[in-house]
Amino acid sequence: MKKISLLIFILLNFMLSALAQQKSPNSIQNTEIEELVDYDKVKIKPQFKGETWAFYLSHNLRYPENALKNKISGKVYVSFIIEKSGDISNVTLVEGLGYGLDEEAIRLIKNSPKWKPGYQDKKVLVRVSCIIPISFNPI
Repeated sequence: MKKISLLIFILLNFMLSALAQQKSPNSIQNTEIEELVDYDKVKIKPQFKGETWAFYLSHNLRYPENALKNKISGKVYVSFIIEKSGDISNVTLVEGLGYGLDEEAIRLIKNSPKWKPGYQDKKVLVRVSCIIPISFNPI
């Protein structure tokens, strides 16, 4: 009986350790973590779909009232990721001006249409990180 109990214990221990290795975040089977490529280093750059970026900005930018009253102008820098699908994700402020301009720049990026994704080789889609300035100049 002791031999059977010991054998069952060893077998269970072996099965549990094999199962733990399969679920390990560092295992080779983990494909969720994908490489992120900087815009400057990607071979085929992502492109804005539709008209041009300037056209999109001119038709969608809403100058915040507080910034207009205070005659605030300048550039707001926003970082984001262009996913393999062309969707935008991880939108964050890098450098702002305040007065509602930061929120407006983030809104513009988040609401932009899908982009044409970037490629590292002609057939390998990649996620691309970008930092873009958005200029605000009241007229």
